[in-house]
Amino acid sequence: MGSGKTTCCRLLAGTGAFRIIDGDNEAKAIMNRTPAVQEKLAAAFGSNIVENNTISFKKLGEVVFSDSEKLHRLNTIVHPLLLERLHKTIFKRRRGTVVIDAALLPLWNIDEWFDRRIWIDASSATRYGRLVHKMPAFSEEEIRRRMQMQETLFSAPPAASWNYINNEGGIHRLTASVWSCIHGFRNGG
Repeated sequence: MGSGKTTCCRLLAGTGAFRIIDGDNEAKAIMNRTPAVQEKLAAAFGSNIVENNTISFKKLGEVVFSDSEKLHRLNTIVHPLLLERLHKTIFKRRRGTVVIDAALLPLWNIDEWFDRRIWIDASSATRYGRLVHKMPAFSEEEIRRRMQMQETLFSAPPAASWNYINNEGGIHRLTASVWSCIHGFRNGG
């Protein structure tokens, strides 16, 4: 959270050369459009998270980001369908480049799906500062709790198979780093 993954994807999307898929949005679509998933979520986390056949992500977040076991339960309900959807989307395309914006790629162990994997990183303090501005409806305590909970899911992926970009220096430095990484890919790197 707050590392700059989405900003990186926006830079790529702006070129028109990449199709961006937002993993969070895809997961939310599955939760909102799949009655069986809604039933499982309501059974696991309480019926109050479903309002008018729609998931209240605020209420769901309050529940799952307070307990690592609950977050794991959410992931076991949603991730299999999400991975199925992502796989179909990635591999049905015959031309062009698909970019997945998802923090949990290392958790899913699907490295072989991708020609290139980019890990955008920033210090905890930098990410926290960004999130405070990006998520004004959340308390500072809630932001810290969500950051800590996400960090318990997995470790950073191995540098040997991922391209690391340090995003401490602002948008101009991020842009240069992203284009350097993409340029190497476009030229066979």
